[in-house]
Amino acid sequence: MPYRASARRRLLQLRRDLSNIGNLCFFAGSVLFLSEQLQTVGVVAFIVGSLAMLVGSYLPTLVRLWIGPRESDSKEDCARSLGRRATAV
Repeated sequence: MPYRASARRRLLQLRRDLSNIGNLCFFAGSVLFLSEQLQTVGVVAFIVGSLAMLVGSYLPTLVRLWIGPRESDSKEDCARSLGRRATAV
């Protein structure tokens, strides 16, 4: 299932990217609050940052719902696609 593994990796990379964007927007918003002329831009940066973090936090759930493991997937394949080692149960 190479397609599903690559789709999983792309969605997890998107999660990391959204988290980074959210963090940068939060930082930029904090700095922009220091200037009275740029406070509105700071508010917008905070809103964009919180939205990016919110979407990023729900991506693992979406990955499990949309591209969840099937019976034909082995634990090793699922773990490898997530960049982890398979653990014994």
